[in-house]
Amino acid sequence: MERTISIMNGEGSLNHNNRTFTADNVDSSRTALNVTFINDNIKTVYHELFDQALKSYNDKQTRKDRQIKNYYEKISRSKQEKTFHEIVIQIGNKDDMNARDWKGETARNILSEYYHGFQKRNPNLRVFNAVIHMDEETPHLHVDYVPFIAESTRGLTTRVSLKGALAKQGFVGSSRQDTEWHRWVEAEKRELAAVMERYGVKWKQLGTHNQHLSVYDYKKQERIKEVEALEKQVDSTEEEFLKTNKLLGKSKHELENLETIKTMTQLENEALVDKNNQLNKEFAAINTKFMAMSEAVASVDSIMYEIDNGREYQIEQPTALMSAKNYKEKIVDPFIKKLKQLVRTVYGKYADLKVKIRRLEFEMETISENVADLRRQIKEKDACISTLQVKADNFDKIAEYLTPEQIDEMIKAVEEIRRMHKQQREMNKYYEEWRKGR
Repeated sequence: MERTISIMNGEGSLNHNNRTFTADNVDSSRTALNVTFINDNIKTVYHELFDQALKSYNDKQTRKDRQIKNYYEKISRSKQEKTFHEIVIQIGNKDDMNARDWKGETARNILSEYYHGFQKRNPNLRVFNAVIHMDEETPHLHVDYVPFIAESTRGLTTRVSLKGALAKQGFVGSSRQDTEWHRWVEAEKRELAAVMERYGVKWKQLGTHNQHLSVYDYKKQERIKEVEALEKQVDSTEEEFLKTNKLLGKSKHELENLETIKTMTQLENEALVDKNNQLNKEFAAINTKFMAMSEAVASVDSIMYEIDNGREYQIEQPTALMSAKNYKEKIVDPFIKKLKQLVRTVYGKYADLKVKIRRLEFEMETISENVADLRRQIKEKDACISTLQVKADNFDKIAEYLTPEQIDEMIKAVEEIRRMHKQQREMNKYYEEWRKGR
């Protein structure tokens, strides 16, 4: 049989790779089938690789401000280099190499054998985390590594450099399309193809990589499309808002009659009060959710404490005549497996709850700010109404000295302005409907 090979840059999410949390596309019942080859702490790896070179570098500096206190932190802030890189290796796809059947098992064996030669082939890529995922649709291998070069003539004698590391291993690019990384990936594909041959699987080479995207790449591209669509929607929304706001401003400018302005201000004040009440209700509802989630987090914390301290989660003691091997196989191993699964499940829920709480905290903060702003506007409108009331009273006194003809003319003017006021309310209503539906 023939299968495609996919080797791509990964996102480098160690929490995802090591299943610190369970994503939506993960079948947790199959997580125990995952294969972890190595799981070293990256900061420990940095000490292992760079401490000696870092000390030599700092000893040569005559100025303390030029010394590097923490090389890992320096690289994490760098714009040229990353603290580590990740590749994701996959054979076939969910349709022809699914993790749930014998073909998935074949893929796991191939990827496992391929990985065991990876570090020897790549001495300048220090692998610190590697795992095969069997709990997603298609088996795939995550390899996280720190690229480095030794005997460097600038900076630290041993330092982080992906381009330099690949060059040390014989991969030198010639153009933007033919880079060190692309040449290295092609070489790794050939290594993987050689392993596949030993399992009766041939490398199906395609003319275009994009026609056969893996589930991993497909989701990544879909997210990019969603972001681009949202950006267009935001631009369109902002343009419509500016147009509507301009029309509202023009209508307000046309309302010159004192009594009409007063009425409009009163209506705006009432609307602000209604909005304030609605925001208070939303705030109370979110606060209720927040408290409920806080209780849920506390409940999860309680479960975690019970796992650590409860007697039912303590390992049984061996019987008098039980051998160490039987004790390990019949009691210790099943107990540890069950406990690990329980902890993963609980921690996944725990992490999910914490994310939701952070979102609610942000919503509560936003609503609080809106409520404060509305109260300020209401106070300003109340002051404006009081001022307008005084002016309206003065206007009534002046009206006592006007002729009937003048009063008729003023009434016509008021009716025209009221018509314009009604038109403005309709525009306001249209704007509110547009805003809610966007």
